Amino acid sequence: MALLNSFNRIDQERDQKQESTTQMTEIHAQTVSIIDLLSSDPQFKSLLRALQHAGLISDINISRNITLVAPTNDAFEAFEPDGILEHDLWRYHILNTTNTINSRSFVADTWLQINEKANLGIHVDVSESGIMAIGNSKVIKENWNADNGVIQVIDKLLSLPPSTYEFVETSSDLKLLFSISNYTYFDRPASTLFAPNDKAFSVLSQVEIAYLCTSHGSTDLQKIIDRHILENIVYRQDVPEKLSLRTVEGENITLEVKEKSFTVDGVEVEKPDVLTNQGHIVNRLSIPRSYEFTPLKGLYGLGSDTFAQCIIKNGITELVNTRNRTIFAPVDSPALDFATSSGDPYLSSLSYNIIPGTVDLDDLEDGHLLETEFRPRSMNGNSQRIKISKHRNKLFINTAESTGNIAYIEKYDSRIYEVSNAISIPLPFPFAATPDLSVSKSLEFINQAGLEDELYINEKSLTLLLPTNLAWERLGLVQKLVQSNDTLLKHLILNTAVQLDKILYSQDISKTSIVVKTRLGEKIKLWNQKGEIKLQHGSKNCKLVDRDILAANGVGHSLTCIPIPTIFSISPQDLLVAGKASKFIELITKANLLNVLDLDGNYSILAPTDAVLEYEDINEDTIDIEQIIRLHILKPSSDRDENCEADPFRCLTAGESLNGLKVATRKLNSDLSLIHIEGDRHEQSARILDRGSTSQSGQVIILDRVLRPAWLVIDDPPTGKLIGIGFAIATGVFLSILIIALMGSKIMTWRKRRSPEWRPLLGEDDHSEYRD
Repeated sequence: MALLNSFNRIDQERDQKQESTTQMTEIHAQTVSIIDLLSSDPQFKSLLRALQHAGLISDINISRNITLVAPTNDAFEAFEPDGILEHDLWRYHILNTTNTINSRSFVADTWLQINEKANLGIHVDVSESGIMAIGNSKVIKENWNADNGVIQVIDKLLSLPPSTYEFVETSSDLKLLFSISNYTYFDRPASTLFAPNDKAFSVLSQVEIAYLCTSHGSTDLQKIIDRHILENIVYRQDVPEKLSLRTVEGENITLEVKEKSFTVDGVEVEKPDVLTNQGHIVNRLSIPRSYEFTPLKGLYGLGSDTFAQCIIKNGITELVNTRNRTIFAPVDSPALDFATSSGDPYLSSLSYNIIPGTVDLDDLEDGHLLETEFRPRSMNGNSQRIKISKHRNKLFINTAESTGNIAYIEKYDSRIYEVSNAISIPLPFPFAATPDLSVSKSLEFINQAGLEDELYINEKSLTLLLPTNLAWERLGLVQKLVQSNDTLLKHLILNTAVQLDKILYSQDISKTSIVVKTRLGEKIKLWNQKGEIKLQHGSKNCKLVDRDILAANGVGHSLTCIPIPTIFSISPQDLLVAGKASKFIELITKANLLNVLDLDGNYSILAPTDAVLEYEDINEDTIDIEQIIRLHILKPSSDRDENCEADPFRCLTAGESLNGLKVATRKLNSDLSLIHIEGDRHEQSARILDRGSTSQSGQVIILDRVLRPAWLVIDDPPTGKLIGIGFAIATGVFLSILIIALMGSKIMTWRKRRSPEWRPLLGEDDHSEYRD
């Protein structure tokens, strides 16, 4: 009602103006008008000339209860000539009231109309010291009264206020509002704009602001701005204690005045009654109830327009706009455009980018798996996982790198992570494991065993254990054996495929061990030990290395060993044949050592290849053939490590042969190991070419040379050593005496020659003829 009374007051003043027109002829001849007062003082000549040029002299004369804000001649000197002639400017100097002296500041209507319903207002302020200001000018002479109104003399001309858009453009604290809007948002004459300043936008995230700036967000932006606009001009002075008004957007806002405070929907207005030629501005951001910032809108805010359009196209908007979601949004790129336009399976698997639950990736460890909303038939309806990897301070989602841009949709408690490229669903086996070159042999053997259809196509929810290439190499002769036997190879591969109702991921394995069955029906025990996944099959222990190789129909893990089926019966004969040492079987038979070939014999057989036996001419007729064969067979040992396949050299420990000689191994490098007979002073040795274990604890070691007992050289007995030493001493003594005697003879001769009695038998010059 107070607001309506304010509007009625304005209408009454207008009626008074019209009434003054009809009563002009009744004014007394001696009446002193505003124009008369101005004419009586030469310092207002410029003002009178401007009013006359604007055609306002007669209008002022016939009006009552008005205030003329009058600049002096000096004020005109600082004003541009073109501006002086503006008709609107001088109507802005005329107020529809004489109540300009007030105990408080207020807004008065001028003669300048915004439209047929409203006039432009101007601030009238009274300072604590009593100095009055009108608009941007200070009053230097107050209340010069005339019969039809009052004159307030000012020090400078009033300036017309800017348009709402111009004010927003030039205001230092409204830069954000200006950057996201355009002229049409504010093109509403006689309105009130509650303009949100930059600080007010802090309730919105940068991603939300970015969304509002896009073409997709223009409608929502218009809603928000319309929420801040009233169709009528409302000043603070027009508001009683509380007032509810409808905005252009359609919702109501509540204005409230309490002593010195002015609030809009309970939030303090920082700058009330900032006038423009279309109304006035206050600083407040208010979000309409009809506006909602959804995760889908967040995708536009991050710049993932193509991904967002695909979401809509595939009809999974509801899946995105659901509470507690984590979304991986690829940035727009030509590659993404191609994938979405070419019917790529990417279109049908967009749910692979959506994670149920709100996830902070910084809290996750390297290799962590997340469930997705993608549940293909190839997984029996189970959720396909996505892998988080961290490498050199970079974060990857499968193979896509996180850009670091994150949007948090507060109302939905959802997060959106921007990623560098599209996240494609995992490939089927074997292609899923192809990039991991360390398991290439396993993939090759699956193909060789003819199990592609069974494991790759027909099988769903598969957990596949893929032995590494090194694990296959460590099998040695067993690898050659199964490669030559398709049935054995097939059984071995099936013993690495886990048979479960669900896929077994590494993080599903806890400290408490779990037992699973392979496709061959054998049991495997798995447990987590200080972050490593351990595996036990029978007496063999090893671990998973490269975990969670994601595939379209399951998951694979690389394995450091090969769980050989217990149904396998690998005999020494099998390994000797696989190592091309079958002739050694005949030699063992000749030496009456058939028990060595028993499966439970657990002997270590050192077998030269057939080619070596032929080259060295070793056969049944060789002298001491039995002793040679016994030298090549080591007695069973309880010290040998059952899991030595993890490092084959551990399997090649020293042992005692059947003829009592010690045989030992020496490892030169990772690829070269030698075997020799202890006590051989010449250190003759044979190179180890290959090895393999039997189903029990026996082993066969293939050599490139025949070990011979003759390598051992018999040393001299102790007495022989003593005789040799005595002879050497006697010889030394004799030579010493001889040398001393010769030296003594020389000394005696020298001394005689030095004696005076000594004379040569011949004269000094006579003995030359006897020199011959």
